[in-house]
Amino acid sequence: MTHPLRTLTVLVPRPGTAAASVIAPASGIVADPTREPGAPDILVYYEGNRYDYENLRRFSERVLHAAGRLVQRYPTVARGVFPRSDFDEVGVLHLTEDWQTHELHLSDLVVLAAWLRVD
Repeated sequence: MTHPLRTLTVLVPRPGTAAASVIAPASGIVADPTREPGAPDILVYYEGNRYDYENLRRFSERVLHAAGRLVQRYPTVARGVFPRSDFDEVGVLHLTEDWQTHELHLSDLVVLAAWLRVD
């Protein structure tokens, strides 16, 4: 992809934090890194697939769904403002304007595996 419309940060909450107590385990979580950079708090959107929908079983599908909410500023309870220090960055999601192309690049598979509860 040469010119992504947007790059979002993919996050995982640190154990024992407020975010970890609110967001369902294995949720896909995204934030806009250009929104209030350096601020102590961060707005995140997430998708935990609590109702076990077929199209949200993979982590990448949950991340993309959360990204759609963020980009559209969709009114949902699946968002929140938390201390930035509650999260570890585990990757980035690049999106094109037409949403036809998206690339998920994961950078911290150890932290992600713990969040997803896989070996």
